[in-house]
Order: sequence, then C-alpha cells, then structure tokens
Amino acid sequence: MLTDSDVIASVSLLVSGISLGWNIFRDCVDKPKLKLNMYVAGEYDPVKGEMLEVISIIVTNVGKQPITIWGHCFYMKDKSKFLLRDAIHLFQRKKLEPYDVHSVTLPHENLLTLVEKADQIETFCVGDTSGKTWKVDREIFKEFQEDLRAKKKPI
Repeated sequence: MLTDSDVIASVSLLVSGISLGWNIFRDCVDKPKLKLNMYVAGEYDPVKGEMLEVISIIVTNVGKQPITIWGHCFYMKDKSKFLLRDAIHLFQRKKLEPYDVHSVTLPHENLLTLVEKADQIETFCVGDTSGKTWKVDREIFKEFQEDLRAKKKPI
C-alpha cells in the first residue's frame, strides 16, 4: 500500500526528471551556432575606376546565444592550414549576438591568391573563442571553388 510520502516522492522524482530533461534539451537547442556563406562579388574601385572582383564572406549567428569569432583559415587538402595574413584582424574578437551578421570583404589581391590555390583548398572555416571550428557548407564552398577555378588563366 502506498503512503502519502511514497506518492509525494514519486511525483517529486517525476517532476525533477522532467526538469532535467528540459534543461538538457534547452542547452542543446539554445547554443550558439554559426552559418558561413562566401562568394565572389564585384566591387567598384573609385581609384582605379573599374569593377574588381572580391571575396565576400558572411558569418551569421543563427543560434540563441552570443558567440565570439576568434579567427579564420582555409584547410588545405594536404591537411595544412592557410591564413590570409592581411585579413586576420577582420575575424578576431568579433562578438555576434543571436541573429547578428558579420560581413567581410576581402580585397582583389586575396582573390588572386586563392585563384592560384583553388585546387589545393579543401574548405574555409571560422573559429570561435570556445575552440569550436565552423566550416562553410560543402555545397556553398564547391560553388566558390568553381568560381575560383573559372578565373584561373590557362597556361
């Protein structure tokens, strides 16, 4: 026969289990998450008076918690990493609140550098201060890489 204390203990166990489950679910859903997009774009250079092709990178925090970007790199097929040294400051310590967008335009010279390395690059990524690496979606990067290859001059 169940006593009142047994019923109260059972209800307490049920409520604490539901509470624990909800907290685990919320922590999984509410974490920060970055989405990367990159493409070759045109930008007018008033000094040269012409349109130059540049690299446009858009980093969006699609999660529900703030996140701080720490850096960027290109992973190469030989497992090494490649940094665009003149672009390091564009990715360091950029705090993104939920749904914030960080847009970076890399100059034409960086595009030319990547055109030469197009066949060696595996992917592009951004790192955050927690040590997590966020890679650009595979399909988006394939399109970007094809744009780079199309700009390579035939030998």
